[in-house]
Amino acid sequence: MISNPGTLGESIEIVSTILSEAGIENSRREAHLLLQYVTGKSVTDLRGFPKARLYADVWNKVLLLTKRRAQHEPMAYLMKNKEFWSLPFEVTEDTLIPRPDSETLIETILDFTPNANARLNILDLGTGCGCLLGALLTEFKYAVGVGVDASKSTSSTARRNMQRLGFIDRAEIRTGNWGDGIKTSFDIIVCNPPYIPSGEIEMLDIGVRKFEPHMALDGGRDGLESYRIIAREIHRLLTKSGLAAVELGLGQAPEVAHIFEKNGLKIKKITQDLAFQNRCLLATVRN
Repeated sequence: MISNPGTLGESIEIVSTILSEAGIENSRREAHLLLQYVTGKSVTDLRGFPKARLYADVWNKVLLLTKRRAQHEPMAYLMKNKEFWSLPFEVTEDTLIPRPDSETLIETILDFTPNANARLNILDLGTGCGCLLGALLTEFKYAVGVGVDASKSTSSTARRNMQRLGFIDRAEIRTGNWGDGIKTSFDIIVCNPPYIPSGEIEMLDIGVRKFEPHMALDGGRDGLESYRIIAREIHRLLTKSGLAAVELGLGQAPEVAHIFEKNGLKIKKITQDLAFQNRCLLATVRN
């Protein structure tokens, strides 16, 4: 146990050093984030009052989180929160951490749905923490939605997020296998499925492969297993004028497009993320 350094400034130095030696990039910035999270103090306070006293119980909490971060556990899990679409979402070890890339799905839906007052029925397959559903309910004030996840604990997290965001009266969270048991039609369907080929999981960043739920990552032998299932579900559940937006893994656009077309869907557009990678496939039901 590293003894309490006694002040904010000295604690930041120790935390930064531990993280740096563990190979964590931007270690000083992350040290500030951990101290902010535990103490509730602002960056201004941390930098402006380095000699402020740090009590032993607070230091013990900081040190515990520092040791976890040094093992490359993602900051989002340590802080139990991740921002998506400028909204705060609770995350746990059972939920995939939202990525900025996934905001491409929201942007694409908005580009093709100009009426913000539309009374839409939205389905989020594999909702995770509920970030896609929450973002869409924020943009479409009169929409209602259903989020489905195979994990009971993940569904509980999504439900808490809907409550926290004020959407509990507009969002229903279910535990289930994709669209099983759902008979309603939807105007918008979104999905960020598992799409990493099984054999590539061990090549992912250590923080991802060691801590994030493999259920939300593993797309089977070729990474396309979930797409084969959701293509059928989308064809069954999407209204004739509806839109479906699904996230794509790197290089998967042609294969996913082929799967969707085989299942009676028409590819409307494939959009790129900020890194110019094909990230979102937008589809409709083929008439």
